[in-house]
Amino acid sequence: MLIRKTAYSSTDQPLVQPLYESGFPAAERLPYEMLVRFTDKMPIDFFVYRSEDRFVGFTYTAYFKNTAWLFYFAVEQELRGEGFGSLILAEYLATIKAERVIIDIESTDQTAENKAERTHRRAFYERAGFRDTNISRSYRGITYQIMVRGEGGISEEEYSGFIDRLHQIWHNLEQNT
Repeated sequence: MLIRKTAYSSTDQPLVQPLYESGFPAAERLPYEMLVRFTDKMPIDFFVYRSEDRFVGFTYTAYFKNTAWLFYFAVEQELRGEGFGSLILAEYLATIKAERVIIDIESTDQTAENKAERTHRRAFYERAGFRDTNISRSYRGITYQIMVRGEGGISEEEYSGFIDRLHQIWHNLEQNT
């Protein structure tokens, strides 16, 4: 299986938006239009992945100083468990433009209907070299664990600075809509 990465374009919207909306609970999603608008307002990489000519998934990364935040990563539902996620993540990590990558995943400590899925997701990232930072945050009733890969860890102060910057940009976008 070969994976080809291309920058997101508006022609990808009919493939990416349904995966985005089905792959992440509403409480975890930004409005899709804002997701796209963010790409013009701050350092964002929005990539689409294909195997041969078939759409496989996407990644959405925000940058802050020397850190990349893998904000969204999704693989088409019917292709999960077939190795595409590992291929995409390997390609992503090989080409990332940052010293470290952070992700936030739904807590495996929190009681939830999808606890097995959360545990599987955490193990997936651990196999790729991500490690727990012992930082957690709650947002809209969901607790997230922050994981990091690369040089050093990340402090709560750095993570909060990243969140504050995103909220500032979000607020400015809402006011200018």
